[in-house]
Amino acid sequence: MKLNNDTHVLVTGASGGLGVPIARELAKRGAHLALVAFPGVELPPLKEELEKSGIRAFYLVADLRLPEERKRVVETIGKEFGEIDVLINNAGVEFTRPYHRLAEEEIASGGSTWRRP
Repeated sequence: MKLNNDTHVLVTGASGGLGVPIARELAKRGAHLALVAFPGVELPPLKEELEKSGIRAFYLVADLRLPEERKRVVETIGKEFGEIDVLINNAGVEFTRPYHRLAEEEIASGGSTWRRP
């Protein structure tokens, strides 16, 4: 897909891992970005960095495991951008122990017991 200055992209998990280089590459290609990350993460520096390339960026802090948070994100992005053209669904959780050492409850929760250090 060719991106331009009319393309609006939502990047979840934008604060780390693959989220940061994905956001940087999209900004280089001229896409406007909505950045979403887990609570407790600092997104303003990334937003400022990306906007230096001439694109529009904004960020939301949200726990996307919660239905009310997903609804808030969709509503806020709708007000800011109108429509989203591309979704990069990069949000995820990680466990700090090997899978075979996790309790059944941790696995079933999808990481809801996980907290960012």
